[in-house]
Amino acid sequence: MRRVVPIYRASRDHLYHRLVQLGMSPAQAVVTIHVVAILIDRLAFVALTLSPLAANLVFAGASVVGEAARIGLERAFCLELIENV
Repeated sequence: MRRVVPIYRASRDHLYHRLVQLGMSPAQAVVTIHVVAILIDRLAFVALTLSPLAANLVFAGASVVGEAARIGLERAFCLELIENV
């Protein structure tokens, strides 16, 4: 939606493709995605045992870290594209 591209149109914008283009092997990219997903799952289970305020703070912190990671990967991917031109 941010790029105004229909969601049904194929592209190489998926996280897997970006990690591979940044130098990871296909296996490393898949393992990285799975490890991050497991860590987020574990964090969610821990947040279930916290008070509502603490759980919301954990959610906010995870959101900030996730957005920072997205921005960092976006910049690295764009720099990689510029270097290959």
